[in-house]
Amino acid sequence: MSLRQADTDRPSAEEPSAFRDGQPPSTVELGRTVLVVDDEESIRTWLARSLDEFGCEVLKAPDTATAHAILQGFTVNALILDVRLARGSGLDVLEYVRAQERFAGLPVIVLTGSDLTAKEQDLIRRHRAHLFYKPQGIESIAETLDRLLRCESVTVESL
Repeated sequence: MSLRQADTDRPSAEEPSAFRDGQPPSTVELGRTVLVVDDEESIRTWLARSLDEFGCEVLKAPDTATAHAILQGFTVNALILDVRLARGSGLDVLEYVRAQERFAGLPVIVLTGSDLTAKEQDLIRRHRAHLFYKPQGIESIAETLDRLLRCESVTVESL
């Protein structure tokens, strides 16, 4: 089901986090729905507000279980994942989407405020995700996201 098809008059207990301020999208460019998975509410809110200015609709998930539910029920055009979550890891979501054919080309940006192990770096590289370290300016993230959503070539730099 696409976001525009969702029945928002009677959201289930799990749906409100998927909508900014509990409301369906108003004006957003088609094909620019981004799922942000981060356990910090302040980061989710900052990204949602910032990406809204770039014409994106942002769905928010605080953990992997909510992310999986959103991915099952909504059309998502890109992911922004935090590595370290209170419940799970954004890298688990990355592996989940790359294991499914329908998400094979889904653009993914990984955000982290932590040092990554060699294994984590390799996983990000193998799954063609783009890595940003917190705090990173929204302009850099939005520019990369915009190029990814327009299917332009974006170089994955060495980690």
